[in-house]
Amino acid sequence: MRNLMMGAKYFEHTGKMTIDNVSTGARCVVEFKESGYWGVANQVYGAVYSPTGEIETTLEGKWDEGLARKLSPNHLQILWRVAPFPKNSLDIYGFTAWGVALNEITADLHDGLPPTDSRCRPDVRALEEGELDRAEAEKERLEELQRERRRLGQVREPRWFRLEGDEWVYAGGYWEQRAKGWKGLEPLW
Repeated sequence: MRNLMMGAKYFEHTGKMTIDNVSTGARCVVEFKESGYWGVANQVYGAVYSPTGEIETTLEGKWDEGLARKLSPNHLQILWRVAPFPKNSLDIYGFTAWGVALNEITADLHDGLPPTDSRCRPDVRALEEGELDRAEAEKERLEELQRERRRLGQVREPRWFRLEGDEWVYAGGYWEQRAKGWKGLEPLW
């Protein structure tokens, strides 16, 4: 967190992130550089390693603009570029069009979603519809339901996933339940 005492407060992402391909043994190490007082903000550098540990390619860019693969000292291949923000970005909490679409419930999804899907949360729906007072009231109601379940000793277990070591693994049953319909599921909210 920067500018705690004065100025506009903001988060600066710094440090290393490792992405492991558990199937092949390949991995990518990405470093989010600290900008410093006069430095360039949001810089990212990385390397993609083969399963034997050899560098296959290097990456560079800015996490808020784009990422490229370095082909030679003077040539880059653009891998990803941020899409322009919607015109009403400030009204939708700074989300990109893609970010907003993640919670969108389209007609083709509506009947197939389980009632436990987070996109159905009444506080989230109210927030996205701009009804802040209703969103806050729903959030408080949901938190109280969670507290009550804890007081009663009720423990929720994932229905379609199980933990194997550090990995969550699909346990089966979701698509079969979806085909039968969602009746009989205990509501979360």
